[in-house]
Amino acid sequence: MKTLEPKVQTFPLNRVIFDLDNTLINAENIKAALFQELDTFGISSTQAKTIYENTKKQNAENVFTLDMFVKLTTEAHLSRTQETVSVQKLQKKLKKIAEHSVVPYSQEILTDCVKKKRDIYLLSSGDQDWQMKKILWTGLAKFFKRSHIMIVAGDNVFQKKCHAIHKIFGKFFDGSHTLFVNDRPDETKVILESFPHIVCFLRYEERNTRFPRETFNALQQSFPKRVLVDTSLQPIQTLEAEINENLK
Repeated sequence: MKTLEPKVQTFPLNRVIFDLDNTLINAENIKAALFQELDTFGISSTQAKTIYENTKKQNAENVFTLDMFVKLTTEAHLSRTQETVSVQKLQKKLKKIAEHSVVPYSQEILTDCVKKKRDIYLLSSGDQDWQMKKILWTGLAKFFKRSHIMIVAGDNVFQKKCHAIHKIFGKFFDGSHTLFVNDRPDETKVILESFPHIVCFLRYEERNTRFPRETFNALQQSFPKRVLVDTSLQPIQTLEAEINENLK
């Protein structure tokens, strides 16, 4: 693990901004459940991936919506049978999967933040209804005030996230006293450049093929005092003590 040495003015830590998908929850588990459900209708994994991608193309914001997924699945299924796909039944199955898809230590980290009276925020991208369903299904909603949940969608989503942060904390916010927890190095780079005093913790998922470990290493090298990478969220619990020790 690389030692994190943020600027002194970043701490004490007053607030934490969390990403959702593949940071606090394993979104791939939920997606796999969608594909598995399609398999019960005789729809191959290749067809399922096509339906999933086509779902996002059906709206201007290019995001996944459950209703459209069910509609396209039904259309594909009706080509062979007269059965329709029930949104309610699918949601019930997905809820069960989601309940067991919380990333280890997520709830412990959030509980610790609440005990230490840190302001915690959720910043996510996607369809408002779909993201809120996952937040509720996983039991994470209890940790966040509704006004602290920010969901953006559409083009230039990285910049929209920056805009959402400014909207909450003010146009002169520079990231001081703030930790940003995420899983995407490309998005995190934009956050680091936009908020010069923010410190970032990146969760590296070894199964993630989109972002190889090298991309995380490169980000650490570019921002050596402001980025920490780990495969687990657990180090966040001792992060401040570790930083204070390094600052001595």
